[in-house]
Amino acid sequence: MSGLAVTEAELHAHVDGLLPEARRIEIEQYLATHLEDAQRVRAWREQNEALRAWFDPVLAESTPARLRRTASGSRMLPLMRYAAVLGWMFIEWIMAGKPSVLGAISGAVAGLVAITPASGYVGPVGSLWIGAAAGVGCFFAATTLKKAIGYDDSLDAFGVHAIGGIIGALLTGVFALKAVCGTSGLLEGNPGQVLIQLEGITATIVWTAVATFVILIITNILTGVRVSQAVEIEGLDINLHGEVVQ
Repeated sequence: MSGLAVTEAELHAHVDGLLPEARRIEIEQYLATHLEDAQRVRAWREQNEALRAWFDPVLAESTPARLRRTASGSRMLPLMRYAAVLGWMFIEWIMAGKPSVLGAISGAVAGLVAITPASGYVGPVGSLWIGAAAGVGCFFAATTLKKAIGYDDSLDAFGVHAIGGIIGALLTGVFALKAVCGTSGLLEGNPGQVLIQLEGITATIVWTAVATFVILIITNILTGVRVSQAVEIEGLDINLHGEVVQ
């Protein structure tokens, strides 16, 4: 924040039109001599106009801009989910000859996973690209990668959640919009944000790997982490819970 005369909260309130007239005039005078903050205010106003045109006009007119920017994150959810569903279906169509309902559902989950790190940081176009990338990437992770490595993952937790999260986190650094979150991504001339995202991804992988290994050791000591092959064949419900659906 350049200068001490005006706080960032006041700049947001100024954009939202919530300040008294006297203070509004003072901030306009401040912005005339502080070009960096003036540029940020213009970007916020442009984002507000984009939201007004793209989303619900009633929401755009009745909600302060800071809340609209927060709401825009949740508005990205359906866009990314639909793009991920289509991405998974089309690549499955190409690779397997036809799309499947299970694949479409998995694509929807992949889209929700990918938007989690990106929500509130990207716009509509970025959400579509991230969703499509998550659908395609998670398809290959849940099929080709799993077969190549040979890990046991019947619910594709790694293929969908881990890979989808990595894709979403990485591409957030590409599509982040300064007007939305205050930080530019690669497409706005800030390649360093991609490196920051990679650092976060690496730290997360290390932490989850170590924590999961510790949890597996404790679980194996207490109950065991895997049943016998005979129990797997007969079924877990009848063997572990004493019940079965007839």
